[in-house]
Amino acid sequence: MSGTIKRIHAITGLKFQTIFSNLSMMSNPLIALVIVRVFREVMANLPQANGVFQLDAFLLGLGLIMNIVSGGLMISSTSIAEEKEKHTLRVLMTSSVKSKEYLVGSLIPTFTISMIVNVLLIPASGISFSAIHLPTFLLITMSGTLISIILGFVVGILTKDQTQSGVVCTPLLLVLTMLPQLRFFNTTLRDVSSYTYSGVIASYVDGLFSDQGYALNTRDVLTMAIWFVLCSVIFVMAYKKRGMEAE
Repeated sequence: MSGTIKRIHAITGLKFQTIFSNLSMMSNPLIALVIVRVFREVMANLPQANGVFQLDAFLLGLGLIMNIVSGGLMISSTSIAEEKEKHTLRVLMTSSVKSKEYLVGSLIPTFTISMIVNVLLIPASGISFSAIHLPTFLLITMSGTLISIILGFVVGILTKDQTQSGVVCTPLLLVLTMLPQLRFFNTTLRDVSSYTYSGVIASYVDGLFSDQGYALNTRDVLTMAIWFVLCSVIFVMAYKKRGMEAE
Protein backbone atom coordinates (compact mmCIF):
# COMPACT_ATOMS: atom_id res chain seq x y z
CA MET A 1 0.00 0.00 0.00
CA SER A 2 2.83 2.40 0.86
CA GLY A 3 4.34 1.75 -2.58
CA THR A 4 1.03 2.60 -4.24
CA ILE A 5 0.72 5.84 -2.28
CA LYS A 6 4.29 6.81 -3.18
CA ARG A 7 3.67 6.17 -6.87
CA ILE A 8 0.39 8.12 -6.83
CA HIS A 9 2.14 10.97 -5.01
CA ALA A 10 4.92 10.98 -7.60
CA ILE A 11 2.48 11.00 -10.53
CA THR A 12 0.43 13.75 -8.87
CA GLY A 13 3.53 15.92 -8.52
CA LEU A 14 4.52 15.22 -12.12
CA LYS A 15 1.02 16.12 -13.33
CA PHE A 16 1.02 19.40 -11.41
CA GLN A 17 4.32 20.32 -13.08
CA THR A 18 2.99 19.32 -16.50
CA ILE A 19 -0.23 21.31 -16.09
CA PHE A 20 1.46 24.47 -14.79
CA SER A 21 4.07 24.36 -17.56
CA ASN A 22 1.50 23.90 -20.35
CA LEU A 23 -0.39 27.10 -21.13
CA SER A 24 -3.03 25.28 -23.16
CA MET A 25 -4.02 23.27 -20.08
CA MET A 26 -4.10 26.20 -17.66
CA SER A 27 -5.72 28.62 -20.09
CA ASN A 28 -9.34 27.58 -19.46
CA PRO A 29 -9.36 28.00 -15.66
CA LEU A 30 -7.44 31.27 -15.98
CA ILE A 31 -9.70 32.54 -18.77
CA ALA A 32 -12.77 31.73 -16.67
CA LEU A 33 -11.47 33.90 -13.83
CA VAL A 34 -10.32 36.72 -16.12
CA ILE A 35 -13.55 36.83 -18.15
CA VAL A 36 -15.71 36.89 -15.03
CA ARG A 37 -13.63 39.69 -13.54
CA VAL A 38 -13.55 41.74 -16.77
CA PHE A 39 -17.27 41.26 -17.43
CA ARG A 40 -18.01 42.32 -13.86
CA GLU A 41 -16.20 45.62 -14.42
CA VAL A 42 -17.61 46.23 -17.92
CA MET A 43 -21.20 45.25 -17.13
CA ALA A 44 -21.40 46.73 -13.63
CA ASN A 45 -23.46 49.73 -14.77
CA LEU A 46 -25.89 47.84 -17.00
CA PRO A 47 -29.57 47.92 -15.96
CA GLN A 48 -30.74 44.59 -14.56
CA ALA A 49 -34.27 44.75 -15.95
CA ASN A 50 -36.06 44.76 -12.61
CA GLY A 51 -34.34 41.60 -11.46
CA VAL A 52 -34.83 39.62 -14.67
CA PHE A 53 -31.10 39.81 -15.34
CA GLN A 54 -28.78 39.46 -12.38
CA LEU A 55 -25.17 40.17 -13.21
CA ASP A 56 -23.66 38.20 -10.34
CA ALA A 57 -25.72 35.09 -11.15
CA PHE A 58 -24.87 35.35 -14.85
CA LEU A 59 -21.15 35.72 -14.15
CA LEU A 60 -21.01 32.88 -11.64
CA GLY A 61 -22.87 30.54 -13.99
CA LEU A 62 -20.68 31.52 -16.94
CA GLY A 63 -17.47 31.08 -14.97
CA LEU A 64 -18.45 27.74 -13.45
CA ILE A 65 -19.47 26.23 -16.77
CA MET A 66 -16.32 27.48 -18.49
CA ASN A 67 -14.07 26.17 -15.74
CA ILE A 68 -15.81 22.87 -15.02
CA VAL A 69 -16.62 21.83 -18.58
CA SER A 70 -13.80 23.42 -20.58
CA GLY A 71 -11.13 23.31 -17.90
CA GLY A 72 -11.87 19.85 -16.51
CA LEU A 73 -12.25 18.23 -19.91
CA MET A 74 -9.30 19.92 -21.61
CA ILE A 75 -6.78 19.47 -18.78
CA SER A 76 -7.52 15.77 -18.28
CA SER A 77 -7.59 14.91 -21.99
CA THR A 78 -4.59 17.03 -22.97
CA SER A 79 -2.38 15.69 -20.17
CA ILE A 80 -2.86 12.09 -21.34
CA ALA A 81 -2.55 13.04 -25.01
CA GLU A 82 0.65 15.00 -24.36
CA GLU A 83 2.28 12.05 -22.62
CA LYS A 84 1.26 9.78 -25.48
CA GLU A 85 2.77 12.25 -27.91
CA LYS A 86 6.04 12.39 -25.97
CA HIS A 87 5.99 8.59 -25.41
CA THR A 88 6.28 9.08 -21.64
CA LEU A 89 2.97 7.31 -21.01
CA ARG A 90 4.26 4.05 -22.51
CA VAL A 91 7.35 4.28 -20.31
CA LEU A 92 5.19 4.77 -17.21
CA MET A 93 2.88 1.90 -18.10
CA THR A 94 5.80 -0.50 -18.67
CA SER A 95 7.40 0.46 -15.36
CA SER A 96 6.07 -0.31 -11.89
CA VAL A 97 3.22 2.22 -12.26
CA LYS A 98 -0.21 0.63 -12.62
CA SER A 99 -3.02 2.13 -14.71
CA LYS A 100 -5.21 2.79 -11.65
CA GLU A 101 -2.36 4.60 -9.92
CA TYR A 102 -1.75 6.70 -13.01
CA LEU A 103 -5.44 7.63 -13.29
CA VAL A 104 -5.75 8.59 -9.62
CA GLY A 105 -2.53 10.60 -9.83
CA SER A 106 -3.86 12.32 -12.96
CA LEU A 107 -7.27 13.04 -11.44
CA ILE A 108 -6.05 14.71 -8.25
CA PRO A 109 -4.30 17.76 -9.83
CA THR A 110 -7.09 18.47 -12.33
CA PHE A 111 -9.75 18.11 -9.64
CA THR A 112 -7.83 20.28 -7.17
CA ILE A 113 -7.17 23.09 -9.65
CA SER A 114 -10.77 23.07 -10.91
CA MET A 115 -12.26 23.18 -7.41
CA ILE A 116 -9.96 25.99 -6.26
CA VAL A 117 -11.01 28.05 -9.29
CA ASN A 118 -14.68 27.19 -8.67
CA VAL A 119 -14.44 28.67 -5.17
CA LEU A 120 -12.48 31.71 -6.40
CA LEU A 121 -15.23 32.42 -8.93
CA ILE A 122 -17.60 33.28 -6.07
CA PRO A 123 -15.81 36.51 -5.02
CA ALA A 124 -14.73 37.13 -8.63
CA SER A 125 -18.44 37.30 -9.53
CA GLY A 126 -19.05 39.83 -6.79
CA ILE A 127 -20.90 37.37 -4.57
CA SER A 128 -20.41 37.08 -0.83
CA PHE A 129 -19.63 33.64 0.58
CA SER A 130 -22.46 34.22 3.06
CA ALA A 131 -24.91 34.20 0.13
CA ILE A 132 -23.82 30.69 -0.87
CA HIS A 133 -24.75 27.45 0.87
CA LEU A 134 -21.24 26.06 0.53
CA PRO A 135 -22.01 22.32 1.00
CA THR A 136 -24.52 22.37 -1.88
CA PHE A 137 -22.17 24.48 -3.99
CA LEU A 138 -19.33 22.03 -3.42
CA LEU A 139 -21.54 19.01 -4.11
CA ILE A 140 -22.79 20.39 -7.44
CA THR A 141 -19.40 21.63 -8.62
CA MET A 142 -17.51 18.53 -7.46
CA SER A 143 -19.95 16.28 -9.31
CA GLY A 144 -19.67 18.31 -12.51
CA THR A 145 -15.87 18.44 -12.25
CA LEU A 146 -15.58 14.66 -11.83
CA ILE A 147 -17.82 14.07 -14.85
CA SER A 148 -15.72 16.42 -16.99
CA ILE A 149 -12.49 14.74 -15.90
CA ILE A 150 -13.84 11.28 -16.74
CA LEU A 151 -14.95 12.55 -20.15
CA GLY A 152 -11.47 13.98 -20.62
CA PHE A 153 -9.92 10.62 -19.74
CA VAL A 154 -12.08 8.98 -22.41
CA VAL A 155 -10.91 11.49 -25.02
CA GLY A 156 -7.30 11.12 -23.90
CA ILE A 157 -7.43 7.33 -24.17
CA LEU A 158 -9.07 7.29 -27.60
CA THR A 159 -6.90 9.97 -29.24
CA LYS A 160 -3.25 9.79 -30.28
CA ASP A 161 -1.96 13.30 -29.67
CA GLN A 162 -2.88 16.80 -28.44
CA THR A 163 -4.13 17.94 -31.84
CA GLN A 164 -6.53 15.02 -32.18
CA SER A 165 -7.60 15.48 -28.57
CA GLY A 166 -8.45 19.14 -29.24
CA VAL A 167 -10.45 18.25 -32.34
CA VAL A 168 -12.54 15.71 -30.44
CA CYS A 169 -13.03 17.99 -27.42
CA THR A 170 -14.24 20.98 -29.44
CA PRO A 171 -17.76 19.71 -30.32
CA LEU A 172 -18.23 18.38 -26.79
CA LEU A 173 -17.27 21.75 -25.33
CA LEU A 174 -19.54 23.65 -27.73
CA VAL A 175 -22.57 21.56 -26.84
CA LEU A 176 -22.01 21.43 -23.09
CA THR A 177 -21.09 25.11 -22.70
CA MET A 178 -23.45 26.73 -25.21
CA LEU A 179 -26.68 24.88 -24.33
CA PRO A 180 -26.93 26.41 -20.82
CA GLN A 181 -26.19 29.89 -22.22
CA LEU A 182 -28.87 29.56 -24.94
CA ARG A 183 -31.57 28.21 -22.64
CA PHE A 184 -33.00 31.72 -22.16
CA PHE A 185 -33.87 32.07 -25.84
CA ASN A 186 -35.70 28.84 -26.56
CA THR A 187 -37.85 26.54 -24.42
CA THR A 188 -36.69 23.46 -26.33
CA LEU A 189 -33.06 24.32 -25.67
CA ARG A 190 -33.93 24.93 -22.03
CA ASP A 191 -35.47 21.46 -21.77
CA VAL A 192 -32.52 19.81 -23.50
CA SER A 193 -30.06 21.73 -21.34
CA SER A 194 -31.77 20.52 -18.17
CA TYR A 195 -30.71 16.96 -19.04
CA THR A 196 -27.01 17.84 -19.22
CA TYR A 197 -24.73 18.12 -16.21
CA SER A 198 -23.73 21.62 -17.28
CA GLY A 199 -27.43 22.48 -17.40
CA VAL A 200 -27.80 21.32 -13.80
CA ILE A 201 -24.98 23.69 -12.81
CA ALA A 202 -26.73 26.53 -14.64
CA SER A 203 -30.10 25.79 -13.04
CA TYR A 204 -28.41 25.64 -9.64
CA VAL A 205 -27.04 29.16 -10.11
CA ASP A 206 -30.43 30.37 -11.39
CA GLY A 207 -32.18 28.96 -8.34
CA LEU A 208 -29.53 30.29 -6.02
CA PHE A 209 -30.54 33.88 -6.77
CA SER A 210 -34.26 33.37 -7.32
CA ASP A 211 -36.88 34.38 -4.77
CA GLN A 212 -37.45 30.74 -3.82
CA GLY A 213 -33.76 29.90 -3.60
CA TYR A 214 -32.26 26.58 -4.65
CA ALA A 215 -33.17 23.27 -3.07
CA LEU A 216 -31.37 20.11 -4.14
CA ASN A 217 -33.98 18.05 -5.98
CA THR A 218 -34.36 14.52 -7.27
CA ARG A 219 -34.16 15.52 -10.93
CA ASP A 220 -30.81 17.27 -10.57
CA VAL A 221 -29.38 14.43 -8.47
CA LEU A 222 -30.55 11.82 -11.00
CA THR A 223 -29.20 13.84 -13.93
CA MET A 224 -25.77 14.11 -12.32
CA ALA A 225 -25.81 10.45 -11.29
CA ILE A 226 -26.80 9.26 -14.78
CA TRP A 227 -24.07 11.35 -16.40
CA PHE A 228 -21.50 10.05 -13.93
CA VAL A 229 -22.49 6.41 -14.45
CA LEU A 230 -22.75 6.80 -18.23
CA CYS A 231 -19.35 8.50 -18.52
CA SER A 232 -17.81 5.89 -16.22
CA VAL A 233 -19.19 3.06 -18.37
CA ILE A 234 -17.87 4.72 -21.54
CA PHE A 235 -14.50 5.16 -19.85
CA VAL A 236 -14.34 1.47 -18.86
CA MET A 237 -15.24 0.46 -22.42
CA ALA A 238 -12.59 2.79 -23.87
CA TYR A 239 -10.01 1.52 -21.40
CA LYS A 240 -10.74 -2.12 -22.21
CA LYS A 241 -10.54 -1.37 -25.93
CA ARG A 242 -7.38 0.74 -25.98
CA GLY A 243 -5.71 0.58 -22.59
CA MET A 244 -3.67 3.45 -21.14
CA GLU A 245 -0.50 2.61 -23.01
CA ALA A 246 -2.09 2.33 -26.46
CA GLU A 247 -0.80 4.95 -28.86
